[in-house]
Amino acid sequence: LAALAYNDNKSWDVKLPQIAFALRTAPSDSTEQTPAFLMFVCHPRQPLDLCLPSPVSVDQIPTATDLSDYRKRLLADLLPA
Repeated sequence: LAALAYNDNKSWDVKLPQIAFALRTAPSDSTEQTPAFLMFVCHPRQPLDLCLPSPVSVDQIPTATDLSDYRKRLLADLLPA
């Protein structure tokens, strides 16, 4: 946070929600759990989770190919805009 404020001392506060989310979703070395999981007993949804369908079984967990296909569709949708 200090490095961010040093490099961008005028608008670093705008990035605080993203910084807080990153800190809350980073696993601890001692507990091997995220602070969010320890507090709420569930993992918060990541931005990518909102874009992809939720898997209902291990066989449906998105693969690298699924993510690549999603990226291509997203770019195709955004480029004309």
